[in-house]
Parts: sequence; structure tokens; C-alpha cells
Amino acid sequence: MPGLMNSFEHKILAVDDNSINIKLLSRTLTNNNFGVLTASSGKEAIKVVDSDKPDLILLDVLMPEMDGYETCKVLKDNPDTSHIPVIFLSAKNETIDKAKGFALGACDYLTKPFDPIEIVARIRSHISIRKDVIELSHKYEDLKLKFKQNKQAKDDGLELCDDFQYLDKSKNISYREVNKSFKINSRIKFSNPPVTTVFIPAYLDNQNFIYLIGGGFEKDYKTAMVQLLLEQYVKGFFSGSKDQSFHEKELYQIFNLVLEKFSPDVYGAPFTISFGYANSNKSEFTNFLIHQSPPLILNNKNEIVHLDPLPILYDSRYAKIIKATKVKLPPKATIVNYVAGRYLREDGVLEELIENFNSTIIGKNVSLIENNFANLPDKDADQLIMSISLL
Repeated sequence: MPGLMNSFEHKILAVDDNSINIKLLSRTLTNNNFGVLTASSGKEAIKVVDSDKPDLILLDVLMPEMDGYETCKVLKDNPDTSHIPVIFLSAKNETIDKAKGFALGACDYLTKPFDPIEIVARIRSHISIRKDVIELSHKYEDLKLKFKQNKQAKDDGLELCDDFQYLDKSKNISYREVNKSFKINSRIKFSNPPVTTVFIPAYLDNQNFIYLIGGGFEKDYKTAMVQLLLEQYVKGFFSGSKDQSFHEKELYQIFNLVLEKFSPDVYGAPFTISFGYANSNKSEFTNFLIHQSPPLILNNKNEIVHLDPLPILYDSRYAKIIKATKVKLPPKATIVNYVAGRYLREDGVLEELIENFNSTIIGKNVSLIENNFANLPDKDADQLIMSISLL
């Protein structure tokens, strides 16, 4: 049965049909400052996980009716619980049993009788490995609770909670930035709340500009909350950086880290991502994409330049869906991104738009971007157009 004090930093679910084992596990975990949830069967464990979302599960293999393997499969097949690490506990020490456990998604396999020191060490190790995911999961659960409170308040005609003010009330956002190397213009239009498109200027100095664009597949608060967490995470990641050059391998690892932390497997909220890096000293642009169209490159006359990109290849479980390239930019080039809600740009649409309005959308007069925004395709979707000019 559930039983947890809020003062504990991490909560562990111990599942075993043997009451003596449950008592031993509970004592061991409590003595090491873990919150303890317990269940005596696979079915009860699933109910506890659905309601309390533990940070890690200790799961006995040999249980009547629904054994540990079947319980683990149910948890891993559920997008809301698949990210929770599972450690199997079993008296069976055969290699085939361990292999079966790992094949089902378990992160570890310990044999009984367990050593309290070892089991605590294993738990701390796996929680440390997944610390970022666990912390983000906690924030997500907090935001879900606030959303429920917000929805009830909205139904009752009350004020929205602060975290959701911009999700419900924002209509248009503009971003302008100029230094000796870059001129950045962006404009986001929201068709109706909640927003599905975010532009995150993650890092800017006189040599580097790094940004991330997220475009939601679904216009719902689940996607909006995940993008809010994504914005906080990326800005926090680069907050300690100062006047340095970023190698493409480092950028790929950062992009891969973002995908790991915000995987749909964790949040069940898929969205598109574009991650770009412009280096003014080297006149280079590096781009990483998932389900977004690559930006256009314009020369100093605002004419589209078709460059041959160099593919970037690194090991990643997302490698098959990441499009990663690097190009050498012409002098005083402009990089243009366009994203519209859940709709991906068809080939030629943005090219035609730029050819018709290249002197206005990417012109020196910022107000022209505002005036011509209505001419963008997908008028009923959330829209972003963003340009980075090298000075």
C-alpha cells in the first residue's frame, strides 16, 4: 500500500508478495532516506505507479497471477510510466532470466537474498544516471496539477495561475537582438491558445548565436507544458557559457541530450525541433533538425543561395531521424526559418514567399516583417518566421 512522507527526495516502489521481504526492503530504504511505496502484487503495483509515480521500482520476479516480467512489460508499454527505471529482484540467477529482464527494459537485476548495501548503491547509481529525467518528471507532474487547478479556475471564472498566463493570453511575440556580428529578428503569431511554437535564443555573443525552435504537433496543454520545460532546460544549459566556440560534435551531443530529456517516451507529447548554430568568425552555420524544414540561406542581396551542406554523422539512437548539416556562409548572409503550427512546409512554399517578399520580410525596416506577416502560408496555424543576418 502507498505510504510516503513528502520530505523524502526520492520515492521507491517495492513490489513483492512476501511480507517479510517487503518489511526488509522498507526498513533498508527508509534508513537511507528514501520514501517507500509498497505493493504485494503486479496489479497493485500498476495502480500505485499510476497514482504516485515513483522514481524507481524494485520488482520481484516470482509472483502469482501476474509475475514481475508481465508487470514490467505493462509499465514499459505505457508512455506515462515507461521512463521509470525497474530493478528486478529474484532468487533465480540464470543468465537467461537476466537476459529476459533486460530485454523487457529493466535497468538492473539483483538476486536474493539481497545485500542492503548493494541494493542502496544500485538504486542511487540509477537515480543519479536519470536525475535530470526524474527532476523534469517532477516538474511535469507539478505543472499537470497546476493545469488541473487552472482549468477548474477557468471554468469557475477565476484568474489563471501564473505559469499558464502566457499559454492562454499571448497572441504575438517579437524578438530583436543586434550586436557587432549578428542582427536577429523573429516574430511568432499564435492563432489561439495554447501556443505550439517556441523560439529559444539559447546563447549569443559576438562570435556565436545558438537557438532552438520547437513546433508542436498537437495544440494542447501537454505539448505546451513540455515546451515550457524545454525552454527552461535549454536556457539553463547555456547560462554558464561565455565567449567560446562550439564544435559540431559538442552541439550534436547537446541536441541528443535535449532529445533524451524530452523524449515522447517520457512525456507523451511529440513536437518538432530545430537547433541552429551560427559562427560569425568562421562564417559557418550548423543545423540539427527533426521533422522541420531546413532554413534558407540568402546572400547580401536577399537572393536565395543553394549551398551544398556537409552531413554530420555521429552515433545516436536518434541518428536515423536527425538531419544534421553544416554550410559555409556567403559574406553578410541571412538565415531564414519558417515554422507553422503542426504543418510542415512543402517544398517551394518558403522559396516562393521569399522571392516575392525578400525585400520586405528580410528588409532593414523591422515593421515590414509585421506588415507582411499575414502573407505567410498556413494562416490559421501558429507561425514563426526568424532571420539571422551576419553583419
